[in-house]
Amino acid sequence: LKNVFIPSIFSPNDDNINDIFNIHPQPEIEIHDILVNIFDRWGNMVFQSTDYPFAWNGHFNENVLSPGVYVYLIKVGYITSGEEKEKVFYGDITLIR
Repeated sequence: LKNVFIPSIFSPNDDNINDIFNIHPQPEIEIHDILVNIFDRWGNMVFQSTDYPFAWNGHFNENVLSPGVYVYLIKVGYITSGEEKEKVFYGDITLIR
């Protein structure tokens, strides 16, 4: 699915520029179901959501997480051109402060 932009870096430093991690589908993609899991380098889940749109602010249990690389797995159910489809995205997101 090339119609979804997933950033590779974000900076949750409260400057209102690139402060949250989320995905950006093109208008022809209608997301109806999502599961987002984000893990630290030790495999601990630091964020989970079934909300769309989701927004991860770089916190875990209300604590600011350290800069570093985090791994995501995002399962998306969507409709495009009248067809219902599913796609799993995985990769990493770099958190900088």
